[in-house]
Amino acid sequence: MAYELYPAVDEVYNFPPEIRNALAISPQLRNTVIPMTTALRNSLTSGELWDGRTIANTTTDHLERYDAGTSLWRQVSEAADISTALSTRAGRNRILNGDFSVNQRSVTSTTTNTEFGHDHWKLYYVGGTTTYSAVSPPFAGAALPEQPRSCVTLSTTGQSLATHYAMITQGIESVRTLSGKTVTVSFWAKALSGTPKIGVQFDQYFGLSGGSSTVFIPAGTVTLATSWAKYSVTVTLPTLAGKTIGTGGDDALWVDLVVSAGTSAGTTLSQGIGLQNNSFDIWGVQVEEGSTATIFDQRTYAEELQACKRFFYRRIMGVHLAKVGMGVVTATTQALIAFPLPVQMRISPEVSFSGNWQAYDGSAVASVTTIVKDTTDAQFAGLLVTTAAGLTVGRAVYLHSPVGSHIDFNAEY
Repeated sequence: MAYELYPAVDEVYNFPPEIRNALAISPQLRNTVIPMTTALRNSLTSGELWDGRTIANTTTDHLERYDAGTSLWRQVSEAADISTALSTRAGRNRILNGDFSVNQRSVTSTTTNTEFGHDHWKLYYVGGTTTYSAVSPPFAGAALPEQPRSCVTLSTTGQSLATHYAMITQGIESVRTLSGKTVTVSFWAKALSGTPKIGVQFDQYFGLSGGSSTVFIPAGTVTLATSWAKYSVTVTLPTLAGKTIGTGGDDALWVDLVVSAGTSAGTTLSQGIGLQNNSFDIWGVQVEEGSTATIFDQRTYAEELQACKRFFYRRIMGVHLAKVGMGVVTATTQALIAFPLPVQMRISPEVSFSGNWQAYDGSAVASVTTIVKDTTDAQFAGLLVTTAAGLTVGRAVYLHSPVGSHIDFNAEY
């Protein structure tokens, strides 16, 4: 017999909310669970029945599975099927670069406070020294879902005062994210020694330009072992009722993983963690709606890299004197260069460069002294380039530089 696959959700069939939601979010479930009445189900031919076939019975409003051994349809647990759909759908992880695979800055180690390590991950600490290292971990066997390309190691030393703390943090775009929702944070971690703790905190940041004061939400702590294990905490985030979001476009939901915190470290940072001088390996960070930590949403490297470029993009010269950008000479020591961006960035990015960049107008080569943004917006970079004398006004011009030189476009928080 012929029948259509599931139409637009709830256009025709009035399913209970839990079935409707599951079908809406999971193409895989939607394309295998066909809605039909009891009468239509009973008219299926032998070729349309197979062991384990599941339908959504619109007469009874239940999911049913065919048992070939008994030739009977049996009601199955909606909760179990919905849980399976939820735990396998893509896009549920609100964290970027949770597997620490993207490292455009090529950071190997840094002790600089507020410095970025892996893309979109920032180090914060007060007191002593905290070292952020990008590490390729030894083979972890079945302890991790797959062998990581990289993980982060945080090593704290000299944390001794009540005001000291150390953490890594990431800003999830928009303070509206997950507001009023139950949220679960999960990650894999291990300690060098002992049984230290990691605390998780959310910060609802409303922005500088007229935004309400930041709301700090402690989510909980976990106690580590010295071998890889998965940990999770669950918390309900406040709604935004009565709050004002600033007009600067810098509001965000921050997620903090705290590895050391004295009793006076901050409004909620301490969470009973205490000062901890230890080393912590972390991988596979996930933030998702719901009260259950599901399997890690493993995006491809290409997907993760593209998403990270919304916040930071580094153009590295891979070929000696390769030509990048194109523009026009506006003065003997100045040129305007158009530099397309690979994605629309969060905001108009700040520009910096490293290496011996030059401007070439077809006859003269002039050393670049400064590169700043001119008409740059979130989608397109217009660069004002200052050079040594020698360019000819009105000529076309481009930039080039030796291998390994780079130009950065930074739209991070």
